[in-house]
Amino acid sequence: GQSYAKQIAFFYCELASDEIASGNPLAAHAHLQQALNDCPVSVRATIMLGDMALAEGNTGEAIALWQGIETQDAQYLPLVAESLLKVYSQLGREAECIELLRNYLIKYHSIDLLNVVFDGILKYQGPSSAYKLVLDELERNPSLLGLDKLLEARLLEIPIGERADVQLVKDLVHKRTRSLAMYHCSHCGFKARKFYWHCPACQAWDSYAPRRDEESGLPL
Repeated sequence: GQSYAKQIAFFYCELASDEIASGNPLAAHAHLQQALNDCPVSVRATIMLGDMALAEGNTGEAIALWQGIETQDAQYLPLVAESLLKVYSQLGREAECIELLRNYLIKYHSIDLLNVVFDGILKYQGPSSAYKLVLDELERNPSLLGLDKLLEARLLEIPIGERADVQLVKDLVHKRTRSLAMYHCSHCGFKARKFYWHCPACQAWDSYAPRRDEESGLPL
């Protein structure tokens, strides 16, 4: 079944990772292609192939691979959003990427996607546009994590002398969201601030959804 195929794909990804560390990109590439042959929806293999393409200077191939994750399993797009923005920006196409990521955000709500788009808009379009982005997203998908980001955007918009009250609310909300902004192992319940393919607590593979607890609707 697909579960077994995913396990095999992870095995090949681990072999590829070892080959990359040993400076053998051709062998690594072969392992990753085998992973995708056995499991066409292996997002990890696709991400690694994109990373390798970028390291070899093939930016177009890297972009195409990462964008292809949408057809494999779109919930994993946040894992490559920052890389996409960085590569597009190096090509002078940051506006194109921001539009792409905004469309992903509308279709596949994710606080991690929101964070990347927010940072991109803040850098290239300014605080007013960043604030509007978060406000629109919060109206579509109300959440404490979204509210925390909205207050961050608001602080950037208002004069320094008027920030005290907003900062107080922001600090209170942020304390509450610390427990919400966690990835969660479905096998053992271990919580982590970063995403893992392999749970560091119980060693289970593929047991983390690429979504924070609040987005997953898990009890807190």
